[in-house]
Parts: sequence; C-alpha cells; structure tokens
Amino acid sequence: MTRVRPIAVLLPWLGAAGMTSCEPGPRVFGPEVADLTPAVVAAEARIFFERGSGIGAPDAHVYAMNPDGSGVVALTQGPDGGNSPSVSPDGTRVAFGRFDGSEQHVWVMDVDGMNATRITPDGSFATLPDWSPDGSRIAYTNLLSGDPFGPGDREIMIIDSDGSGSPTNISNHPRSDFCPRWSPDGQRILFASDREASSPSETQIVVGYDLYVVDTDGSDLERLTDRKGLEGCGAWSPDGAQIAYGAGQGSQPGLYVMNADGSDPVRLLNVAGFIVYPDWSRDGSSLAFTSWHS
Repeated sequence: MTRVRPIAVLLPWLGAAGMTSCEPGPRVFGPEVADLTPAVVAAEARIFFERGSGIGAPDAHVYAMNPDGSGVVALTQGPDGGNSPSVSPDGTRVAFGRFDGSEQHVWVMDVDGMNATRITPDGSFATLPDWSPDGSRIAYTNLLSGDPFGPGDREIMIIDSDGSGSPTNISNHPRSDFCPRWSPDGQRILFASDREASSPSETQIVVGYDLYVVDTDGSDLERLTDRKGLEGCGAWSPDGAQIAYGAGQGSQPGLYVMNADGSDPVRLLNVAGFIVYPDWSRDGSSLAFTSWHS
C-alpha cells in the first residue's frame, strides 16, 4: 500500500497587481511526520502548525517553527493534544482544536502555549478555527451529525473569541460546509462545501467540493469555483484581492490563486499530490500550505 504523507511547504510569492508568478524552490518541512494546517505569522517570523500521524490523529499537537524549519517547539502537551491552529491578528493568541475522546472543541491559548481555555459549548465537534480581523470573534467548523472523518452535516459557526455568548450558525445546510476564513475587511467568510452534491458518493466521484463566500450574518451566498474535483480550504490574501487554494482530483491539480470574485484562476504549482490548508504570510510575500504525497 502506498503511504500518503502530508508535509508543510513554504512558497515565496511575488504576485501583485498584474503579476501571476512565484519564485522556484518552495521550502519543505516535516519529512518524517504529518505536518498540517500551517498558520503564518510574519511579524514574529513563526509558522504554527499541527503535527501528528495524520488528520484527526489522537497524537497530533500544535507546534511553532521558524520559516526555515528550525526552532520547532511543541505548544500543546498531554493526551488531549491539539490541531488546526490559527493565530490571532495581534499575534498573541492561538486558537486550535482539541479532541477529548468524545467531543472536539475550539480552545484559545497564549502564543507560548500557556493559559489554554475552551470556548465552544458542550456537545461540539469543532475544528478549523479562524479569527476575525479585529480578534473579537472566531469562525469554525462544527459537525452536527455524521462521521467525524467522513460524510456529515458540517456547519460554519461564529462565536466570541472569549467564549461568551452562544455560537451562531451562518451556513445552515445539510451537506458539509467547512474551513471558514474571514475576509480581511471582516465582512465575509470564505469556506469549502459539497452542497451541490446530492449524496456523499456524488461528492467523492462527480461534484467534489467548491469554494463559497457568505456575509458574516449568513446572507448573500456566492459560489466562486465550479469544477469536478476538490477545492479544499482557501485563504484570502492580506489585501483581500486574491484567494489561494488547493485543487485536486481534476486534470490540473495544484496550488492556485484567483481573484476574490473567483475569476482568473492561475496555477502556481503542479505537484504530485494534493494541496490543502494554504495560508499567506502577513505581508503577502509567501504562502504556506500542506502537500499530501506518497
């Protein structure tokens, strides 16, 4: 059996107005384990990521490292672990998912791993958090029913970052909506969904997942991509003008950047694998992502 292994990659990006190019030679980290969901903090010159034996693995923990792959430090400890980190806009806190054996919740800790606090309510199966630009709220994916690692009803929720109040469901669809990302102006949420599929089998074989945007109150839904294949998590550029995303299962898999309205997609990398979890550096000069390969 071929072993599929995710690794974290950092790609220098030269894209700007009128430019659609990148430097050759992306830097690869984590060749021995699964390095997932990188979150880049340019101001502190650190990348935060999940490391474990695979997606949803009980041995996963949150780590931080320098952009050259050095200085790796574990920020979560103990049996509960941590996954899918997201760094607050001011660089002082990290939101992350934590599985306790029966439920999964979003937690927030200091950037050094101290003072971890759970913010999602009992009964949640929450993951993939993302901070609002002002740091006051967190969007996340919550499984309402179905398989935690397969088909299910996943919704996009928003909660205050201190855990006060009740979460709000902004997607309200029985299919799988996941991986929310706030727009830089705080007005819209980007997410992936298979809501055009009529069944889980159609999702896997025919339709796949596409990228959508919606206002933070759940109104004004727009579909950005429309192709047979899988568009995984996307990420807004710091100026909000572009969206990076990974595409697979089609004739041209790879890492893409498109305009924020879904127009003019450009493939930056063609890799022998599947690219997920892209994230921009705060200055827009680099893209970090996870690449699944054998």
